[in-house]
Amino acid sequence: MWNENQRKWVHCDANTRSPIIRNLAASLGLGAPLIGHNGVLKFADVERHTVLSESIRPPRYPGTIDHERASRGAKIYSKNCAACHDGLLTDQRLHSVAEIGTDPNRAEIFTPDIAEGFNKFFAELQIPGYHSPDKPIRSTQKYWAPSLAGAWARSPYLHNGSVRTMRELLTPPATRAKSFHRGSRAYDSAQMGYTDEGAYVLDTTTPGSSNTGHNFGADLTDNEKGELIEYLKTL
Repeated sequence: MWNENQRKWVHCDANTRSPIIRNLAASLGLGAPLIGHNGVLKFADVERHTVLSESIRPPRYPGTIDHERASRGAKIYSKNCAACHDGLLTDQRLHSVAEIGTDPNRAEIFTPDIAEGFNKFFAELQIPGYHSPDKPIRSTQKYWAPSLAGAWARSPYLHNGSVRTMRELLTPPATRAKSFHRGSRAYDSAQMGYTDEGAYVLDTTTPGSSNTGHNFGADLTDNEKGELIEYLKTL
C-alpha cells in the first residue's frame, strides 16, 4: 500500500489503472449501498481517501542493518533480482504463470469477459461527482513483478501471501512449509518475516493458496541469502 502513485496499473495482475475505481470497487464491495445503478456514498470521501493512499511511502526498517553485509547483498540483488523487480513500471513487469510458476488461480479466473463486465458496471454507475474513466479494468492473466521498497514489511510473500518469510522464499518450492499460522506481531529479522503464530492457519494445499513457483535465488548459498536479506532491509 505504498508508492501507488508511481504505478499506472495496480493489483497483483495489474488489472486496474484507475485508483478511484479501485477504491470505489472496495467501497461498494464492502457494503456501500447500491440501488440499481446508483451508489449511495460520498464520492468526495472516496476521492480524499484515494489521494491520501497515494501519498503513503514505504516504512523504514526499524532494526539494525549490517551495512557491510548489505553492500554485498546489493550485488547479489543486482545479479539475481533486479531484472524483474527494478526498472520502468511498464507492462514489461508482467510475467506469465508458466514463467513464474506461482498459484494460477487469480490470473486464470480474472478473464477478459470478467474485466468487460466490470467496465460495463462502472460505465453505468451513477454517483454525484463521479465520471467513469474509459475502460479502467483489464485482464492480463499474468502477474506483476513489484518493486521491493519496504520488502521487509510485506511478509508473507508472493501475490497470495503463501510463503511466510523471505528466507523461505529463497528455497526450492518443494521444501516450503505446507501450512503456517497468520496473525503474529513478532518479527524475525534473520528470516525476514513474521513468526509462525496466530489464530489463522493458512493451508497452502488449497486452491488459490499454493506456495509453488518463484524458484529464484534458491541456488544461493546460505550466506548469500543472508546478505541479500540484509540488503532488502535497506529498500
